[in-house]
Amino acid sequence: MRLLDESEEDMERAISFAGDVEVIGKEALSHVERAEDIAPVVKRPRKAYEMGEREVKLGSLREGEQLFRQAKQRANEVIQWWQKAEAAIAEATSAMDGKEGDGINHLRELLADAKASLAKERPKEAFEFAMTIPSQLEADDEALARAKNSLNEAIRTVEQSDGLDTTEMQDRLNQANEALALGNASQCIGLADGVVRTVERERAAMDDVLRALKQKKKLRERFASRDDSEAWEAKLAEIIQAADDKVWSHAGMLLEQLLAALDRENHAAEEANELYDFVSEQWSVLRNQCEAVQIKAVDEDRRACEEAVAEAASCLEKGRVSEALEALGAADAAMERLRRRV
Repeated sequence: MRLLDESEEDMERAISFAGDVEVIGKEALSHVERAEDIAPVVKRPRKAYEMGEREVKLGSLREGEQLFRQAKQRANEVIQWWQKAEAAIAEATSAMDGKEGDGINHLRELLADAKASLAKERPKEAFEFAMTIPSQLEADDEALARAKNSLNEAIRTVEQSDGLDTTEMQDRLNQANEALALGNASQCIGLADGVVRTVERERAAMDDVLRALKQKKKLRERFASRDDSEAWEAKLAEIIQAADDKVWSHAGMLLEQLLAALDRENHAAEEANELYDFVSEQWSVLRNQCEAVQIKAVDEDRRACEEAVAEAASCLEKGRVSEALEALGAADAAMERLRRRV
């Protein structure tokens, strides 16, 4: 009796489930037909529904139910998104009409992806692809406007750059103009801004070099008395030649190197002169002490000290600092020997 009751319950549940599946199937069919009214070309919702019908006829109610639900889901996507996707694709196509450039090529690829998604009956994905195109186009237009402004500013800067060699700058401006024509805003901006920076750098270098060359006399005075004055004059001539060639950055670099080297030499000379003054004072005192103890000028140590101090003075006058330091070292050694004798 219990088994009979259970069988009746199972039969009732099966009948109830079959009724539920029938309702689900009818609802799915309604959505499929609505989707086909919106987009007659769609096939996937109807295909899922027919597969569900076949499973139900074969007695596979659970599989049939799942397929009916899948058919409804596919149909709902078409109902909700198909017309939006078509409108977005049409808007994007119209917005890109007649436009060219690297950025546009990327957006054309995105539009092709949107159309491909719609052809695969994935209208939501197609809409998501297509809807971004107008905003990206607007951003590209803004970038191109900025690029055009940058290029115009660079052109004005070059036109006002009297005294500079603008050959290379003109080449880069031509490249920037070509990039703008191709719709490559970032490349155009990079080239144009680079030209402006180059002009500013060259102009600053030109001002520094011309200011220094106006004071060539003072510059020459810093090395005129040196034995190696010809080498310094050659460095100055190289700067003048670079200025004549309007290679201002190079001329500025050479000028900086010349001034830095002169400063180093002058600093070393100042320290050597201080040492010379100290040694001279010490020698003046020691010389008197030598006279007092009858160490005359013909004495070997005294003569060596006199000669070393004189040599140091001569070297310092001619800018030979290292040789002057060697002479002062020799003088100090001679004085030390004399101190032991007085």
